[in-house]
Amino acid sequence: MIKFADEVRSGPLPTTDLLQLKFTNLENQSVELKSLLHPGKKLVVVVMRGFAGEVCKFCTTQTSRLVSNYSKFTDRETEIVIIYPVSSAQDSSRLQELQMGAAAQLQVPFQNIQSSMPMLLDVDLEAVKKLGIEKNLAKPSTYIFDGEGNVRFAYVGSHLADRPSIQALLDVIDKIQ
Repeated sequence: MIKFADEVRSGPLPTTDLLQLKFTNLENQSVELKSLLHPGKKLVVVVMRGFAGEVCKFCTTQTSRLVSNYSKFTDRETEIVIIYPVSSAQDSSRLQELQMGAAAQLQVPFQNIQSSMPMLLDVDLEAVKKLGIEKNLAKPSTYIFDGEGNVRFAYVGSHLADRPSIQALLDVIDKIQ
């Protein structure tokens, strides 16, 4: 069984204005991160490794765990968005492969994964480059915003499996006012 970090500390907060970052949805429409932030609600932004020849098993596992525990986040007035980096627009279908892998792990219909929370593409690694998290596509990273749009937590994994556990994320969220 894949285990993620239960005890995490925030690293340096990014100097880039994350709310200005733009992503692409599966309908090929541009989505600004700030459009996903709602007053009074926290936002967890999870940047996956992305597609590097195959869908990463750690990305699939993390996605399935976020989906299966989604109500624990919404109970805390927190939304989640998953960002999936791809090196070109031709790789856009890889996000669906990630979703299918998560659905298979949870043994739920693919549509349950698609409709659970926003999952967006970082085409051409634009956000990854601005965040400075490049490494064979992207280092797995998690950013948590408070209800006013301020980044309060930043975790950049040092390797593919280095990601916060669900409980670690919930613990951080519980400490953010």
